[in-house]
Amino acid sequence: MSSHRALRRRVPADIGVRMLAEGRDRGQRGASRRDVRLFLEGSVLELGAHVDFSEAQGHYLRKVMRVAEGGEVKVFDGSTGEWWCKIDNFGKKTASGIITEQRRSMVQEPDVWVVFAAVKGDAADTIVQKATELGASQIMPVITQRVSSALSSHVVPGPDMVDAASRPSSKPCAAKDSA
Repeated sequence: MSSHRALRRRVPADIGVRMLAEGRDRGQRGASRRDVRLFLEGSVLELGAHVDFSEAQGHYLRKVMRVAEGGEVKVFDGSTGEWWCKIDNFGKKTASGIITEQRRSMVQEPDVWVVFAAVKGDAADTIVQKATELGASQIMPVITQRVSSALSSHVVPGPDMVDAASRPSSKPCAAKDSA
């Protein structure tokens, strides 16, 4: 007996039926809500509001996550909280929906500051990105007594570097710009 046959996992014959019953099918025929969460920039989220998704978000919903019209996804804007949005239209390059209910309101997070010593290479970018992902409100590079002379001659990363490194991680599920 070959080794690849011994490692093959047996899948129950009724797996598709069970997935439909549990609402886990890709087309959402049995599910009304999906665990998909999108950031909507520039939209006012309130009960009954109509929202338009970007072309990249529409592609993500339809082609990647295979959400069907009538399905609900989570949306948030970073100020009013998280909402359920019912997808009401998929166009060729567009998608839109209606806000149906608030899932949770915006919670004031603790004020976290990250202070880090100057580091070599692109490590500062990584520190800023990870601190932003964790929700740090202040990110401050500092020069310490034990910094090597090679590092002390370099410029400490300024606000432009901090802003550029934190931007991609502050918008979850945002697609990369094509430009």
